[in-house]
This record gives sequence, structure tokens and C-alpha cells, in this order.
Amino acid sequence: MCDSRSRVAQSRVSSCVDLNDRYLTRTLQNMDTEERCRLSERLDQLRAQSSARAQIETVARIVVDAPSEGHAISQIRALLGCSEVAARHVIMSPLSMYRRRVPDRLELEVAELVSALAL
Repeated sequence: MCDSRSRVAQSRVSSCVDLNDRYLTRTLQNMDTEERCRLSERLDQLRAQSSARAQIETVARIVVDAPSEGHAISQIRALLGCSEVAARHVIMSPLSMYRRRVPDRLELEVAELVSALAL
């Protein structure tokens, strides 16, 4: 009888471990997907900033002349070919972000993210 109870208890533990493993695997997969999405969004923002830096006078003129923030964002999106979030990020970034530096931190981060997303 003890052997029977032991086997039942062991079976329950084994089932719980299997369920937990499957749950953790799904959670890790979701986290990977979320992380990949977050990195992709960051990459879009950095690429938009890099493009904006190359056209900073045009970007500044769009922002200054726009009748509203929404209008500026849509024009920046069209100019840079980026998402609304990235265009908003370009507009909200301080001007010092667009200075050229050596080494270029913006381009270094872009390269790191491209490499990370290629995995």
C-alpha cells in the first residue's frame, strides 16, 4: 500500500513538474517575443534618429512650421519612412542627440541591435 501511495505521489509530482516546465517554456518564449519586439522598436527609433541627423535642417523646419504636433509627426514619418512612435521619438529627442560624435554611439547601438535581432 505504501508503494502504491508513493507511486501516486511521485506521479503527481512528475505531472506538476511537467506542467511547470511547459509553463516556464511558454513564458520564456513570450519573453523572447516581447524582448524581440522591444528591440525592434528601439532599432526603428535609432534608425529614424540616424536619418533625422542626416537631414536635421529639414526635420527642424518641419517641426517649426507644423501647425500641430500631429502634423509634424506625420511629415516626419513621411520624410524618414518610420513609425509614428519613432517619429515622435525624433521630435522629442534633445538636439544634442543629433551631434556627430566619434565613436558614433547611435550607429554603434544600431549595429548592436541588428546583431542581437539576427540571432
